[in-house]
Amino acid sequence: MTKFSFEVPIKHLQDFHEDQDYIFSLSFLFQDPDYRSYITMNQKFHILDNSYNELGEPQSLDSLISIYKHYKTDLLVCPDSDQWDSKRTVMSFAEAASIIGTDQVIGIGRSLQEIRSLTRLGCRYLAIPFEHRLCLPIPMFSPVHFLGLNNLMELLAFEPETVDTSMPIKLALIGKTIDQWVMMGCPHINTKDLIKSCDFFHMKMKVAEVKLAKTNIQRLKEVVAYGQNFNGILHG
Repeated sequence: MTKFSFEVPIKHLQDFHEDQDYIFSLSFLFQDPDYRSYITMNQKFHILDNSYNELGEPQSLDSLISIYKHYKTDLLVCPDSDQWDSKRTVMSFAEAASIIGTDQVIGIGRSLQEIRSLTRLGCRYLAIPFEHRLCLPIPMFSPVHFLGLNNLMELLAFEPETVDTSMPIKLALIGKTIDQWVMMGCPHINTKDLIKSCDFFHMKMKVAEVKLAKTNIQRLKEVVAYGQNFNGILHG
């Protein structure tokens, strides 16, 4: 069954803690003392991300390794970038794996070539960004982490091991439910288009927004659980 981690504003980490199946931390947020405190108290499975999607460039491997070791995270997403060629992307995984081991590093695959190369290097956990998933033969590789969420159907079709997304929270910020999002055709919502005066991770949500976000999370989980259980029964 797919497990979810939801990116939420730092002020609301405790509000959503019970909704997190695991922790997907963002390396650049460790500069915030409240974020560090939350992570220190966390006892859940923990994946450390390189913050490429938030910063536009990944944090260095040295800084990631330092956080990984200090906070004893379970897995590390190696540095990656849309601007890198396949060779550099694959070598990023190889470099990280040479330091902490292949079992602890999540490789990033944006093409079939990259997936095959990572597999040959012993990559055991693959992450695929949301923009690239529709063009890749995802079932050939397992386990898979989905970076971001495109729609509910991809979760039912591919049953990824883990997913990180802020979609239920972003929908709540515009007063929409998961069901309404599906009826709209699951449009991608950019965080930067929603938050103008302050950045998403440091904003203060209204009580009604928190409540709707939690309802969205519950609805997302129940739909996916029902669909994946049905798939399991169907395929025996």
